[in-house]
Amino acid sequence: MTLVNTPKPRSAHPLLALLIGTMVLAGCHRDLASYVNPMVGTDLHGHTTPAAIVPYGMIQPGPDTRISGWDGCSGYHYSSDTMYGFSQTHLSGTGCDDYCDVMLMPVCLDANTLADGAPSRLCQEDYVGTFSHKNEKAEAGYYAVTMHNGIKVELTASERVAYHRYTFPKKNGSAKGFVIDLTHRDKLINDNLYVYVDNQSATRRIIIAGNRESSSWNPDQKLFFALSSQLPIDNNIAFYDAEGHRVDNNIGYYDGLDSSTSVKAYIALPDDCESVTLQVALSSVDIPGAMDNLRSGYNTAFDDARAAARDTWNEALGRISLRQARHYDKHVFYTALYHCMTAPYLYSDIDGRYRGTDGQIHTAEARPDGTRHNIYTVFSLWDTYRALHPLLTILEPERSQDFIYTMLQHYLHGGELTMWELWGHETHCMIGYHAVPVILDGLRAGLLDGWDTLVDQQGCSRLELLLDGMTATANRTEGHRHYAEEGYLSSEWDNESVSKTLEYAYDDWCIAQYAQRLGAAMGAGNQRLADKCAEVYTEYIARSQSWKNIIDDDGFMHARRNGAFITPFDPTEVNNHYTEANCWQYSTYVPHDVYGWVHAMGGAEAAHAKLDSLFFGSRTLSGREQSDITGLIGQYAHGNEPSHHAAYLFTYLGQHKKSDGLVHLIRERLYANQPDGLCGNEDCGQMSAWYVLSSLGFYPVCPGSGEWVLTRPLFRHAVIKLNNGNSLVIERDSWQPGRFAKDSSIYDSSAVRLPYSARITPTPRFGDWQQRFVDSCTVTLRMPKWADSCRIFYTLDGSTPDSNAKAYTQPFAVYNDATIKAVALHPNSGYSKVVTQTLTRFMQDRTLAYGTRPAPMYSENGEEGLIDNILGSNNFRLGGWQGWTTDMEVTVDLLDERALHEVGLHCLQDMRAWIFYPTAITVEASTDGKEYRSIATIDSNSHREMGQRSEAEQHTPTIEAFTATCACTARYLRFRAKNYGPMPQWHISPGEQAWLFCSEVIAK
Repeated sequence: MTLVNTPKPRSAHPLLALLIGTMVLAGCHRDLASYVNPMVGTDLHGHTTPAAIVPYGMIQPGPDTRISGWDGCSGYHYSSDTMYGFSQTHLSGTGCDDYCDVMLMPVCLDANTLADGAPSRLCQEDYVGTFSHKNEKAEAGYYAVTMHNGIKVELTASERVAYHRYTFPKKNGSAKGFVIDLTHRDKLINDNLYVYVDNQSATRRIIIAGNRESSSWNPDQKLFFALSSQLPIDNNIAFYDAEGHRVDNNIGYYDGLDSSTSVKAYIALPDDCESVTLQVALSSVDIPGAMDNLRSGYNTAFDDARAAARDTWNEALGRISLRQARHYDKHVFYTALYHCMTAPYLYSDIDGRYRGTDGQIHTAEARPDGTRHNIYTVFSLWDTYRALHPLLTILEPERSQDFIYTMLQHYLHGGELTMWELWGHETHCMIGYHAVPVILDGLRAGLLDGWDTLVDQQGCSRLELLLDGMTATANRTEGHRHYAEEGYLSSEWDNESVSKTLEYAYDDWCIAQYAQRLGAAMGAGNQRLADKCAEVYTEYIARSQSWKNIIDDDGFMHARRNGAFITPFDPTEVNNHYTEANCWQYSTYVPHDVYGWVHAMGGAEAAHAKLDSLFFGSRTLSGREQSDITGLIGQYAHGNEPSHHAAYLFTYLGQHKKSDGLVHLIRERLYANQPDGLCGNEDCGQMSAWYVLSSLGFYPVCPGSGEWVLTRPLFRHAVIKLNNGNSLVIERDSWQPGRFAKDSSIYDSSAVRLPYSARITPTPRFGDWQQRFVDSCTVTLRMPKWADSCRIFYTLDGSTPDSNAKAYTQPFAVYNDATIKAVALHPNSGYSKVVTQTLTRFMQDRTLAYGTRPAPMYSENGEEGLIDNILGSNNFRLGGWQGWTTDMEVTVDLLDERALHEVGLHCLQDMRAWIFYPTAITVEASTDGKEYRSIATIDSNSHREMGQRSEAEQHTPTIEAFTATCACTARYLRFRAKNYGPMPQWHISPGEQAWLFCSEVIAK
């Protein structure tokens, strides 16, 4: 890289403060959009959309070829040749489906079948079409397809307006028109269609306007729209209900007099019409908001809008210029950069209004310079905090400021910072509180300059409110509180406990850094704030080390339960202790304390060996099928985000050539200029941001730290244009390995080293994962091998131990129920958090044998799990359940003949998680274990179809004890439960195999 000594701009990013040049490349306004291929990621599991968009635009008109299933999340999949229509909103690269709102479809109908110029019925099969990719074209800001019926559809967009142009074939006897369908895709809760005369337009345009309230990932999405045509459409509109029947007499005019029962419309076009251009705008607020947004595009012709979209993309892509790059590499790079500029989406209307996460209407406030903030939506922060937002902090500083302002509004309106927000609704998808590193990065980069002067009625500045939002979000749930109180999240309190502990710890480090910087900047004149920041720093820097309580002596991040590490343990197993990953993919995730991780591993040599095993070991996975785990190199999975930083960790160990080699391997093997060119979900830009930064030669292992790991750039020469007119120049020939931080130190920077005074004492670990015993139980306690000079103290009566309690010196026996609490004490770092193990003695009066064994990842509590009197909760992820994808068969030996009066099974149903009650249960009895007779048949009634189920029954987990009375004497009982089988057509995954879950066999 080239280092040029120039004055630091007031709002420069820390990296840019080091690498600022004044060089501006000639010819940087070339047609870089020609290198963009929007089809990349539309095949396999990329889940991208080829919709016509401008950077971060509110509206994304595009084709819908798949409207259900996991690979239909964006509404388009390359393998499909069915065209359902062209809707106005599309998600790109997500793992859940939503959007595809306000579907339009041009049609040529048989004129002889029409009555009064319109169909008497209008159903999906009347307008669904087919197409071939050879007649399809996708560019940055433009999409076109000619369907098999000869109709050509072209789409483009501006920031808030979608433009549709339909060109019709010349067919005798056909009627030309287009359809509006509000029933398309998501479940419709409420809707209205109106005809409206816009008296503010010079030609008094006829507008079709309406609202669509739908339920999907966002369970209550309120969307308003307005549609205009350059051809007269009044007197040519027919409306239809959900069954396709005409309901013309129920149509309201948008004057407050009436509402509509229609959900579809057919708009007839003149017989001599060769083409028609439509304009569509949306709003989260109301129809007037959609109208105002629409008026911004009234006087723009389709070709002018397309050209403007192209210019917008060229300007955006031109912020990074490449020299001496291979043509193919430019295609991959600029397509990746294009995907980095799709989300978040603009959300506020042109007048600044928007619907908040509280469901109320708000208006965006002013920036420090007096201009109005914009509000954005679609924040996939579990993914994008890692690379996308650090990249956008450089490329889009003003927009990134608006992102942070949006996050603050989410806290003010909804009580928490953004997690995964979608069209004004916080979905709480994924884990962590990753708005925090984005905010910290913005503070370091100077994006929040002036926010200290913007205060609320209580005198709190925006900067302090952000701190309040961080701590409120970090403590909002019971799981967060257990994590804070116990020093880690135990698996009995929450699922995905390992991943959550690790990501909470990183976010807590970011909170501590933010508090420290805020206190230093504003504390001198505000003692209250200085004290508050100091308290937050002290608490959260300690919480940030919680990862130390879940790392085992083999260096694996290992789930704990009842105070001990769970056994049996296989680091390749995909299970509910990790988020879309296995242990290998999370065991290097300590981005904020890499040197602490190296120490816990046993030093640089051991850490090096662990990384080698991650990348160069077996790529075989065990456990459940997890479609997100793709792009495997050894156990490293590039198709999902948890280990995106891992290749760069070799640099911390002085092994930069390995980082270089692995980064190059990932770039070359797992990115390509073709529809299947992404190895996993695009995830709103994160997959592509990894590529962009890795190609340029720097990556933020610890976002928010101000530190970047340097690897060998892909390109010989690259220039990043900055908002202040300067340029960041990257020269491969002058590249040096190491890391750059804000203090200009290279490689051995201490930028992310924890001060010794802030280090914690890790909790003791109980030696065996146990919860129940028969006669006696041996209890062992130990400290991690890297935690020396610690002493352990414990109590047996449930009281909190300290140095006055009994010191642990050797294993001891327990003969009755006990609650054991233990604490470690280090002479410098003090007491650890208290760890608890509860032991219960029970009588073993029966044994169990499996006819069909449960799946390994759902065999909780082992061989005695179905007869231990421990029931599972309605969150199956917390354990306590055994699960089958086959029929279940088990045999219970009561050890003696007994009189029985009740038998059955304790079962779970969570249909959203593919878990269904068994359709039938049979119980047979025997006195000798050879000859069996039927004593009970139980019909669980789980075969009822969707129409017979309530909404709550379909979406809420339920537990039921299916029992039957009996009167017999037997020693052996054989239980058989019939699996539901393939899931029904109404399910999100029709035809896939259902699960059967049981936690206890009932024999009374």
